[in-house]
Amino acid sequence: MPNDISGGRNAQQAVTAAGDRATHFIFTHKVFASLDGYFGLSHEQREPVFFVSFGEVNAALPFTTLCREFTIDPESDDGKLLEVVSQGLRYVKEIRPGDSIPRELLDGSASWTVEEVHRRRSTQRIRIQVASYGDGEEMLVFDLAEMARLTGAADFEARYLNGCRKLAQKLGLKRGGDEKTVIRRIDALAREITYIEALRDRFNKIRSVQRGLTELRRAYSRDPVIRPDIDRALALIRAPMDDFEGVFTNLYAQVSEILLVLMAYGPYVAFIRDSRDELHNGMMRWDGLVTEWENLIVQASQSNETLVKSAYRFLATNYPQAGDWTLVGKLEAQKELRFGNAALAS
Repeated sequence: MPNDISGGRNAQQAVTAAGDRATHFIFTHKVFASLDGYFGLSHEQREPVFFVSFGEVNAALPFTTLCREFTIDPESDDGKLLEVVSQGLRYVKEIRPGDSIPRELLDGSASWTVEEVHRRRSTQRIRIQVASYGDGEEMLVFDLAEMARLTGAADFEARYLNGCRKLAQKLGLKRGGDEKTVIRRIDALAREITYIEALRDRFNKIRSVQRGLTELRRAYSRDPVIRPDIDRALALIRAPMDDFEGVFTNLYAQVSEILLVLMAYGPYVAFIRDSRDELHNGMMRWDGLVTEWENLIVQASQSNETLVKSAYRFLATNYPQAGDWTLVGKLEAQKELRFGNAALAS
């Protein structure tokens, strides 16, 4: 996912067009201006490297090599900016000199866009949660048809405002404008959840690779060569699928009590953003594979055998063992840092 400077512009043009170092990757060393290179993660080790061409030779220089070969002091401004590049590659696939620094590193907001359907879905779910809180039986609804039915009811707006008033009372807000204060905070929370909704749709596309492997397993049920490859791929794909699913389940469990969320709004938003960023970072590597599989026709064919081998190579490289990728564990550790010893939803 490239930032806002296109690959056709050279580094010096990018620097001229960009802002300052506080918001953009502006380097002073001539190597970044003279070579049309970009930063990304190496294909196998997933470490930050500088991709550049020397004549007909394409090179991927790890940052330690880059600094040594071009005499870049790690403590210099450029050296420190390379550290920011390393962090930025958690949020975008490609960074070129002069690109803007991902917003996740500047103010915590997401650097990628969402669609109106995700905003609507998030807003409906949160508003239903608030309205049901006012009714005395808080609930989270995920069925899209049911969400549309509930929010379209004639009495829904009155129920929602009643929930806002009850929340304001529980929060101890002063009378006069207290309801609007709660509404603003709920709207802000819905904006944060919007990105989770977009990631759920993205995860469904990733899940389609697993479904495709399962369907091909039946098509190759008697093939002694391809069937074992499919089985190995299915064994490897299970762990990351369960881990992604676990993050979504955990996140929605944590925001299932709206009063607790509003009482500790800052830490909850930080936790939602941690989840968002970890999910986004974990899903970026799947984009190429998802594109390869999106037009799958379930049948025995040479093209599908190529797809199976590609999927197996991807999984064996990125998820060689079931216990190697524990996103839920990482987020639990971050949750403890955000909330101290107190449980999120206790």
